Amino acid sequence: MQGSLEPILPRQGLLEDTVRRVRQEERRLIARRHLVIAAIIFCVSFFGLIPAVYEFATQLRASGFTTFFSLLFTDSKTVADAWQDFCYSLLESLPVGLLMSSVGLLMISLAAGRHLLKDLREVKQYRSTSLSI
Repeated sequence: MQGSLEPILPRQGLLEDTVRRVRQEERRLIARRHLVIAAIIFCVSFFGLIPAVYEFATQLRASGFTTFFSLLFTDSKTVADAWQDFCYSLLESLPVGLLMSSVGLLMISLAAGRHLLKDLREVKQYRSTSLSI
């Protein structure tokens, strides 16, 4: 009785299809992890940017920068005569630390947003293309 049964052989290319599907699932999982990380970084940096810009604007008004800057338009002759002192006064009244933190958070938000969009496209692509074994 055992001799009359034919062995069942797998179809051609089954191993390659299985390996391809496993690799595709691994790439999909990696893309989803990247998506979550990029989303977290984007949210933290974007919501950190709001108070940083607000604080920068508050310190800019308190430092007298706007007063010095308005001299450029109201008394341009005096500014032209003493332009070096005027530029030094402008730079000295600028809150550089808050400016750098605001610009840094903006750059992080933009970079994380770019990665977020790229990862969204990648996850969407993996969702739309599924291999059948």
